[in-house]
Formats: sequence, structure tokens, C-alpha cells
Amino acid sequence: MTTMPKGINWNEQFYKLLRLSLGLTQEFPVEVDADGWRRLYQTAIRQSLVGVCYQGVCLLPEGSKPPAEIAMQWASEAESIKGMNELLYQEAARLTREFEEKGHRTAILKGQANARLYPDKHARQPGDIDIFSSS
Repeated sequence: MTTMPKGINWNEQFYKLLRLSLGLTQEFPVEVDADGWRRLYQTAIRQSLVGVCYQGVCLLPEGSKPPAEIAMQWASEAESIKGMNELLYQEAARLTREFEEKGHRTAILKGQANARLYPDKHARQPGDIDIFSSS
């Protein structure tokens, strides 16, 4: 690993972490200091990719992970996202059953439906539930 030089392109480093998180690579070849990890975490927040990027952080060897304070914040947020996804999956199933009982066919659209395409469907940052209904 190499230490990041001054003037580093943080977007590029974020994309490297994202590729690791999505299973597109097995390496994150840069040593990141505490300030760098804060930047990467803040970028993950801005991009609504905290849970997804946390998957990559978990894959890093012990010496390459963020400092404990940042790692704990990240883990806490990722766990919160997982819990919210579990609630939304339950609610989507309940709504589907409710619509079916009234004679309507449904399809869950966008976010929750696309989550199955992620390496971990519970890592996707959820929002609302979009439902298409027809009778």
C-alpha cells in the first residue's frame, strides 16, 4: 500500500472503495489516514451509499480499516439501514397482501425491487415503497 499524496482525488478513492464494496475488485490499494476516512464516509453519506460502502470497509484487513470512531459511526449507520430495509420489506409484503385481498395485482417498483441486484440487499439505503397496482 502507498500513502495518499497531497492533492489526492477523493472521488477516485471513493470509486475504488465502491468497486471493492460491489465485489468488482478485491483490493483497495491505498493507505487512508483518519481525515481521508472522514472524507470517504462523508462522500458515502452524500451519495446515499453508506451501507453499500460499509460492505467494502468490512473486507479490508485490520491495519487498513478506518479509525475506531469513524468505523463505529459507519457500522451504526449501516446497521440502521439494514433495520430500515427489513421494515420496508415487511411493509411491502403487507401492502401486497392487502391489495390482493381487494382484488388488485401489484408490483413493487424502483428501490426495494432493485435492492435484489445489490451484493447485500439490506445495504441499499431505502426511501419509500413504490407500488404499481392494477385490477
